[in-house]
Amino acid sequence: MQILIVTPGVRGTPLGNQVTAQRWARMLRMLGHQVKLTTQFQPTQHASTDCLVALHAFRSARSVRQFASRCPDRPIIVGLTGTDLSRDLKSSNANVYRQAHESLREADRIVLLEPNARQQLPRPVRDKCRPIFQSAVTLRPRPKRLTRCFEVVMAGHLRAEKDPLLAAKAARLLPDSSRIKINHVGFALNQTYNRRARLESETNPRYQWVGGVAHWQSRRRIARGRLLLLTSKSEGGPSVFAEAIMNDVPILSTRIPTTCGMLEPDYPGLFPVGDHRRLAQLLDRCETDQRFYRELLGKTRKLKKRFAPRAELAAWRHLMGELG
Repeated sequence: MQILIVTPGVRGTPLGNQVTAQRWARMLRMLGHQVKLTTQFQPTQHASTDCLVALHAFRSARSVRQFASRCPDRPIIVGLTGTDLSRDLKSSNANVYRQAHESLREADRIVLLEPNARQQLPRPVRDKCRPIFQSAVTLRPRPKRLTRCFEVVMAGHLRAEKDPLLAAKAARLLPDSSRIKINHVGFALNQTYNRRARLESETNPRYQWVGGVAHWQSRRRIARGRLLLLTSKSEGGPSVFAEAIMNDVPILSTRIPTTCGMLEPDYPGLFPVGDHRRLAQLLDRCETDQRFYRELLGKTRKLKKRFAPRAELAAWRHLMGELG
């Protein structure tokens, strides 16, 4: 089958949806399909496309609409992002809302990055949903951990949904004896966050904004860290969780439906959205309480099968088999 993956995105930002699309392409090629990636479906591509995979219901809506019109008998898979779930599918903008929901109606299957997202969708489309956890590999050899500090890694772009400076705020509450250093990897998507992150890095000894890096560098930093930290207000299914879990790095994260769906609701490393005081307490406990740290590590190790590449490949094989 000749598959076209559509993924609108910002050039030069290797985290997020671009990484997801590239990994999906690899999976589908492993299953014997021919795959191309693009930012938008062009009508001239209809003859060479047997199946459309559109990442982002609203931003790929035009591609979905055009493909459905030109190729009504060919399957469409729509992959939902965090922006879809938290904003576009609930938008007060009538045009955004209509186009996002049209994509769901046109889709033959809807790929979710975690199972809880299904409950956020209209009932008529829920039977189309298939959760596929994003996978990652275990790095060999593993990068050596820093000995001069207790390194905590954040990997995410600096934008409002990520609440990117919550960690810096929490770090200021840590005791003087703490050796924690939060290294934040990600692009600042506007000048306001660029200025704020630079200022925080200059004045807060426990926080350092590293800036944007290549995906392979981000993976190595996560695998090197003692903790992965996610402070988002909303997410679709962060791929960094798989990067951490497959490399034995425990996770601290906000308690949102997505993280509960990926890590389980009783995971002890979850804290309320925006609660920098609770985050500071968890950071301190991870550094000073070995029993608690081992508990987190044990919980994440039990999730390895869920995020292994073979599990994601099997899920895609099953999905494509459903479509014939």
